[in-house]
Amino acid sequence: MANFLDLPKPVRERIYELHLESQEPITSSQHRAIIKHNWGEGARSMPPLLRLSRKIEKEAMPFYYANNHFIFDTVNGILAMGYDTWPRHLRLVRKVTCVWKVSEVYATETFKELARYKGLQELYIRVDEMAMLKKMLWRRNAHQRARVDDPTPQQQLAILRFPGIVGLLRLSGIPHVQFEKLLDRKGEAFGGPIPGGVLETQVAAKMQAPRNEPSSHGSDTGSFSFLSLSPELRNIVYDMLLRIPGQISPSPKSPTSAPKKHDPNSTVPSSALSLLAVNRQIHDEAVGIFYHHNAWLFHYSLHLHGFLQSLGPQRQSFLRDITVHYADLKSGGMSMVELTFALLKKLTGLKRLEVVLHGELARKITCRYWWSGYSNIHHANPAMIPGMKALFDLRGVEDIQIRDLILENSLEDAKKSKEYPTFNPNTAKANTITISRALEHFNAALSEAQHGRVNRELLEDNMWQTQDEFPTLNDVDERASPAL
Repeated sequence: MANFLDLPKPVRERIYELHLESQEPITSSQHRAIIKHNWGEGARSMPPLLRLSRKIEKEAMPFYYANNHFIFDTVNGILAMGYDTWPRHLRLVRKVTCVWKVSEVYATETFKELARYKGLQELYIRVDEMAMLKKMLWRRNAHQRARVDDPTPQQQLAILRFPGIVGLLRLSGIPHVQFEKLLDRKGEAFGGPIPGGVLETQVAAKMQAPRNEPSSHGSDTGSFSFLSLSPELRNIVYDMLLRIPGQISPSPKSPTSAPKKHDPNSTVPSSALSLLAVNRQIHDEAVGIFYHHNAWLFHYSLHLHGFLQSLGPQRQSFLRDITVHYADLKSGGMSMVELTFALLKKLTGLKRLEVVLHGELARKITCRYWWSGYSNIHHANPAMIPGMKALFDLRGVEDIQIRDLILENSLEDAKKSKEYPTFNPNTAKANTITISRALEHFNAALSEAQHGRVNRELLEDNMWQTQDEFPTLNDVDERASPAL
């Protein structure tokens, strides 16, 4: 009687190919149907053809496990496949796609399972990195909730603390790793990795790095003194470690560049700032690069106040570029912004200062009567906002500016109107244009004050913004446009 194994091997391989290979990706449910998985039995299984004999299994298993593309609609699909697949089969899997949803907070253990896929050549992970980043930033600091649409490089590092990243960073030696956009029910793409973000530049690169093979020549015990390098080379090292692209937002927590759950046996320092603690000489050489050459972002006034109070005179003098989002806190008749902005006088090296308001000026454009459509600007004086007059005591700041994001949005809406710029007097849109001009004029006066030319009329007259002509400034035409 003829036996299947009596067929020529090319014929058998053609049968395996027709029976086991799929032109389309195989989903988790399809995989369970193919291997006839029985949840009641709870045992590992394989396609029925592979169960006929050990020789057939050895010949046929690469056709199913190595030549197919497995796709999982959740990261838990990776774990499920590990439960119902023999290790000898998992080692053959070469191509996997999984969907990583923001709600899957136990992804770390799941991604660790990929280490069992020894033959994995291609890994595609569908993500929404921006949603993941927002979740981490919102959890860490509620004041950042409205300010992460364009995250800074430092803010993007928060993705390293997202559950699951640790599991991915433990993988290596995968030749091709790619993060892709998610697909909705209609098949339309959304989300995806942030272009040039952490997932693409750091996580994927780490996963594609060659596996560390044990050396047969023993460890290299050679060493040299860092301080034996020339000062020029040491400065290059300091610059690479401590100069950060984008803005830095200091955290009240201990500085760390490591994920929330990192390997306790790792010798990687918790932060690049550990370099400053090596010895006094390295500290003195490097501290200025970190504080002077980076731009600093503070999400509320108290954030800036605490940071400045924590620095000594030397580090305060290094600060050059500050952006602070305005948020006042009053207690006992005192304004926290007034106290904070008074500290700015200690920053002798400050060259750029930007104060970002969130409607503190725009909301001063008040409606007279809700049915009339008219408004007034009697209280919309930038100098009357707590802390603004203290900025006139600063000297030597080359670029100083006050912005109001709500006012800017209202101005953009006004510009879209067909009536722009000839609105009826005292309407909300007309007053928006007037106060926008007044804020530019106020910024010009601040710039003049940095050279010692303080316009007292602008600070003492609480109604100058209601006048047709604002207080005269030197070179005002060069610093503020007369009309918007």
